[in-house]
Amino acid sequence: MKLKLQSLRIVQTFFYMLIFSTTFAQVGIGTTNPNPNSLLDIDASSTAGGLLLPRLVLSSLTDSSPLSAHVNGMIVYNTVTINDVTPGLYYNDGTKWIRVDVDQPSFDSVSLAADYSLGAGGYTDVPTMTLTFVAQTVSALITLSGSGGASPELAAGIGDFQVVNVDSGAVIGGTHEKLTTFDDVYGVVSAAWSLSFTKPISGLTIGQTYTLKVQAFVDPILTFSGTPQLQINAATEANHHHLTLSVTH
Repeated sequence: MKLKLQSLRIVQTFFYMLIFSTTFAQVGIGTTNPNPNSLLDIDASSTAGGLLLPRLVLSSLTDSSPLSAHVNGMIVYNTVTINDVTPGLYYNDGTKWIRVDVDQPSFDSVSLAADYSLGAGGYTDVPTMTLTFVAQTVSALITLSGSGGASPELAAGIGDFQVVNVDSGAVIGGTHEKLTTFDDVYGVVSAAWSLSFTKPISGLTIGQTYTLKVQAFVDPILTFSGTPQLQINAATEANHHHLTLSVTH
């Protein structure tokens, strides 16, 4: 009889535990009243703290390691910069890692501050128009914009601008502007030109430093006596003369 009573109590205890675990499926940390819609409710109002996610070393976005396979919904914190991954929070979509990017894009730029003029000849570096940046992503958007004029000696011609990767010597791209100061009706008038160039580049290495520069070239077609020149009066006519190179990455 005693044995039967003990067995009955064991069954009752198991039954109560089953009911309790089913009814109270939520887990609360720092609270005895977890939100009924959550499986885990962490309340740090009385004890300050945060949730420290698993920290590991990823190899690349497409490599599941150190996991044995890609797992949809997995969330980790990567601690290193290597290949196409940088320190930060990543989740897995079942085929690759995707960075949870909460940062604003990095922006670097340089602008011409002094008056600049260029005569006929080959491509020449524009003074101070060199931009160095550290890649934050594997791609970037290069933008070159500017406006200026020409001396009255340059009746007609072409002004070219290009952006060059200093490290490789490769030309990223540029513009081809018409320069005209002569009109059949009014004679010599003040020339005005503007340029706008935008081009995306890819294949950058995250954390690597890159340097770009701007070069200019003038090809006179029709000239008067004197020295024909392209002009950017960034200091004395700053309201409508400028040259700016920028990188968004």
